Amino acid sequence: MSSVAEPSSSAASGSPSKERVEVMSKAVNLMGQGKRNLICGDVPMAVTQFEESCQILAKCYGEMAFECAAAYFSYGHALLELARLDSKVIESLEAEAAAAEAEEDDDDDDDDDEEEGDDGENEKSEKDSEKDDGASSKAASKEDEGTGDEDRTDNSESLSSQDEAVENQEKPEEKDPEEDEHDAGNDVTNLQLAWESLELAKIIYLKRKDKESQLKAAQAYLKLGEVGLETGLYDLAAEDIKECLKIQKEHLNPEEREIAETYYQLGLVHVFASNHDSAVENFKAAISVIEAKIDKLNKSKEHLKDSTETTDVETVYNARTEIKELEEIVPDITQKITDTIEEKKTVADLKAFAKKEAAEKMVTMFVILV
Repeated sequence: MSSVAEPSSSAASGSPSKERVEVMSKAVNLMGQGKRNLICGDVPMAVTQFEESCQILAKCYGEMAFECAAAYFSYGHALLELARLDSKVIESLEAEAAAAEAEEDDDDDDDDDEEEGDDGENEKSEKDSEKDDGASSKAASKEDEGTGDEDRTDNSESLSSQDEAVENQEKPEEKDPEEDEHDAGNDVTNLQLAWESLELAKIIYLKRKDKESQLKAAQAYLKLGEVGLETGLYDLAAEDIKECLKIQKEHLNPEEREIAETYYQLGLVHVFASNHDSAVENFKAAISVIEAKIDKLNKSKEHLKDSTETTDVETVYNARTEIKELEEIVPDITQKITDTIEEKKTVADLKAFAKKEAAEKMVTMFVILV
């Protein structure tokens, strides 16, 4: 491979240096730790470990070396999961802010009701006090004439200073445009990094034509589709997932679970893109694959049920476990089909209502003009 870094002399002779072996061992350990942390839910730590592993392998073998592909894929996968976590946190904060705002609005309404009740009670006392103050104000008016000009001067100065303070508070702090541009340039999102890393993994795997490498390229395509789904690039996401499906159909049996998962992901993309018919079609395809897998497992289980061989007993046990898992998945996908059909009907009803409303407005305008 032309882009792979030239191996060291010790590596070329078949005896890698001790330092190189230690570096490679560190990269492998980081990959293992990252996978464990990803499974356990410590996604940020997994991202850090996969990133370091990528750097070590790229430095050792070259950026486009086959040895880097697995690390690139794991790094991209972890970044995708981290982006999803961040999205959930943002949604949670927005929901809390909306709830707090609604609560404040309710409190304001209660305060307004209390103030209206107090106004009725205070109105009478204010009228009484006005009568008492009437006589004293007349007596004091002559005395105040001498100091009136001074008070007006003081009041005008006070108002002027208040206006200046308000103006200073309301005036936004001006930012240097160059500084904003610099910040924007450095703001590379986790999804962007995930896409770049998964794209590298895909390109590297596609260069090899063996079944294992091709199927790993398919998984990279699938994850790229998920990134596209998260970023709202539905057309691109659909293309990537279709490429994944194409490779899987070439190398896997038609009833394999991986194919069912790909059909389901493609259905999700079509739901978000409002392609409801295509979504239902792919969800049904996913169910068909799962049902075929269940049928195959049942036949295998039936064939081996009377065997006492340890391996056969394990095969039967595993088949029963997988059948149970698959049977639990089917109702969820069926519900997704129902939801998609209902969503399609709702969208159609809204469009019909909007069209009818627009037509009625046109008729009203025509009548007015006539």
